[in-house]
Amino acid sequence: MIYTRLEYAILLLLTWVIYMLWRGRSGRIHLLIAASLFFYGWAGAFDLGVFLAVIVFAYSTTVLAHLFPRRKLIFIGTGIVVLAGHLLFWKYLPWAGRGAGVEIWLPLPLGISFFTLQGIGYLVDYYRGQSEKMSFREFVLFKSFFPQLIAGPIVRAGDMWTFLRNLPSPKLDQVVEGLFLIGLGLVKKVIIADYLGIFVDGIFANPGELDRATLILGAVTICSFPITPAFTRRKMSIRPPSLSSMNRVFLNRVLYASVALGSAHTRYAGMPHCPATSRMSLG
Repeated sequence: MIYTRLEYAILLLLTWVIYMLWRGRSGRIHLLIAASLFFYGWAGAFDLGVFLAVIVFAYSTTVLAHLFPRRKLIFIGTGIVVLAGHLLFWKYLPWAGRGAGVEIWLPLPLGISFFTLQGIGYLVDYYRGQSEKMSFREFVLFKSFFPQLIAGPIVRAGDMWTFLRNLPSPKLDQVVEGLFLIGLGLVKKVIIADYLGIFVDGIFANPGELDRATLILGAVTICSFPITPAFTRRKMSIRPPSLSSMNRVFLNRVLYASVALGSAHTRYAGMPHCPATSRMSLG
């Protein structure tokens, strides 16, 4: 399920309408969890199983650290090491095998870098006291919130905490800013990123025929550019009137990120030279 496809638009619209009609916080949080897991589950049962395992493990680590505060460093440190090893296993074991002359194939779970690093970030923030202790359902929503799940940016718990606690209804100025960012993101994706992809494909299709300077240009400059529009909201100089911090979180995570440029990553799947190598397409 790609952010610019019709099925995603239907999911977003249905979730939005039900969210607006459902006033209770408990109902809203379960709705968003259900929509988020449905979105990720579109990738398949295997991907969803890996994702849920990471959620359960990371949350269990914080529970143990909370129950045994004197061993907090041990539990949190172990959790970080295990999550980092989990990421290295899926991402680099096939590469290491090729280096040793052994062909190893592993199915790469969708968005594994994003949700694993987000889990590590939460453990670090929790250890430092910069993140509140969440309930399990709050943590599941924090980890799975579908508008930013597979395309980033990686969200820290503090950025989502007010939203998770209140689950507010958006105001008119939030909707206006969100539509503005959606439009800007689509223009950058369709007009800029997709056309740049043609040049990037040409560079990586025949790397042996190009000089080193061209390859560096493609890898560092051209290849990295298509992912930068996904983070436009952090650097925009033209925007509607400023909103509160909570409103920005709601907008950035629900409206803009929902149709931002994560789909542009799909054309680079399988290219180890490019930073956008995550398998962003679900079909």
